[in-house]
Amino acid sequence: MCNDECTPDCGGWGCYGQRPVKKIYVNTIGPMGPMGPAGADGAVGPMGPAGADGMDGAVGPMGPAGADGSKSAVIPFSIAGVSGGAYLSSTESGDPATLNFSGFGNSYSGYVTLTSGDWAAQRITFDDNNYYGCAFIMPYDGTLKSIHVLFSTSNNGGQIPAGVSLRPFAGIAVCDTDTLEYRILPETITYSEPYSGELILDGFLLRRGQLTGLSTQINEGALVAIIVGMESEGTDQQQSLNLSVSGSLYFDKDE
Repeated sequence: MCNDECTPDCGGWGCYGQRPVKKIYVNTIGPMGPMGPAGADGAVGPMGPAGADGMDGAVGPMGPAGADGSKSAVIPFSIAGVSGGAYLSSTESGDPATLNFSGFGNSYSGYVTLTSGDWAAQRITFDDNNYYGCAFIMPYDGTLKSIHVLFSTSNNGGQIPAGVSLRPFAGIAVCDTDTLEYRILPETITYSEPYSGELILDGFLLRRGQLTGLSTQINEGALVAIIVGMESEGTDQQQSLNLSVSGSLYFDKDE
């Protein structure tokens, strides 16, 4: 048992002269340990409010001009609205005997009887017995590119003789002089499929024709007629046929 408070074993006091001194034990700090692993990412916080709009940027330069639009036109034509349709006929030699001037709606202006030599000369002349017919004025210098035509029979109950073939056609004739005489443009004659021998001509038997890839130039101011006629083969007799007609012309404008 300790009774001496001046000995270390009795409370840790030392004796220095007459005054006891308390011994103080100080713990020293050891070296820093290694850094631990990074923790997991926290949850994404809420989106902050949108900032104020920035100022408008300067207007950019003007882009290049686009390509010019199409400068073309489609002209429809028809012969309809009359009993039996347009009257088409051919001579004993198979050339057209009559030509019709197609209009642009539910109308029929009659036909022109060709005078001797007109078809061979590719012209249409007029006298007191020939009606002028429908036509239009070309509004600009243009190029005819294509013709499409459709013919339809009426319900007349006739029959084409055996061995005979009837070929309706449409085409263009122009008058560009001070005398009323048309020049037929032979490169524009557009034949349909034929009505052939022993065919009974019931109603609405259709035949189509088309001519594409044309480059027929027509000048501004020319009087233009859409002509419809018929040629025949396999016979030395006159032939005739009544047909309704529908079609269209496609023009490009010349620059």
